Amino acid sequence: MKGQQMSQSDLASHSQALYSLLMKPVVKSTPAWNEAFINIQMLANCMDSYKTYLHEQLETQTENQKQLHPCKPVSENATVEHRKKVDFIAQRYSRIDQVMRDADEMSTVFFYETLHLKDQFEDSKQRSRFFENLFLTVPVFIIRYCPGGSRVTTSCLIKYADNKPPEAKILIDGARLLNKIQSRLNEVHTRAQKKAFKEKIDLITTMTPAVRSFIYSHLTTDGSASCNPEM
Repeated sequence: MKGQQMSQSDLASHSQALYSLLMKPVVKSTPAWNEAFINIQMLANCMDSYKTYLHEQLETQTENQKQLHPCKPVSENATVEHRKKVDFIAQRYSRIDQVMRDADEMSTVFFYETLHLKDQFEDSKQRSRFFENLFLTVPVFIIRYCPGGSRVTTSCLIKYADNKPPEAKILIDGARLLNKIQSRLNEVHTRAQKKAFKEKIDLITTMTPAVRSFIYSHLTTDGSASCNPEM
C-alpha cells in the first residue's frame, strides 16, 4: 500500500494539532508522558519545517516560471570531465567500453541503460556510483546535464585521443565539445517562454495548442513533457 501524501496545508494542520497537544497538562504527568512529549515535539517540528520547505519551493517555482529563459541553462549547469584510460575494467562497464572503443574519435555517445548495461540501475545511488567509478580502456570526456526537477541526468561520452592532456587543453577542448552538443541537451523551458512563443504565433496564424506545442519542442531545446503525448 502506498503511503498517503500530505499537502502543505495538511502538514500545517497536523503540526498545529500536535503543538496544541503539547500544551495539555497530561503530557508532563508521568515519565512515560515526558518521553512521549519529546517524540511528539520532534514530529511537530518536522512537519512544520517540511511545510515551510514546501512553501519556499512553491514560491521559487512560481518565480522561475516567470523567467524568459530556462532556470538551468546547459551553459551554466552541465559538467565536463576528462577520464584517463585504464588497462582493466569491471564487468559492468564492458558494454559501454566496447561501444567507445568502436566509436570514431571525438564522436558523441549518449548513455542509455537499456543499451549499455546488462542490468539496469536499481536506484539513484547505484547510478551515481556507476559514473563516479567509470573508467574505460580508451580516454573519454563525460558530459552530464540535468534540467532539474525529477528528470534523470543526461550523460554522454566522447572518445578522446589524448590520455594525459594538460589542464589547459582539457578546459579548452571540454568547452568546445559542450558547445558542439549543447543543442542536443534538452532544457526545461518556463511557462513565460512558451507564452511568449504562443503570442507571436497568434499574430501570424491560428493553430491548435497541440500543434503549436509540437512546433515549439521541435524548434527549441525544450525537454518539458508534451501536453499531448500523441503528437
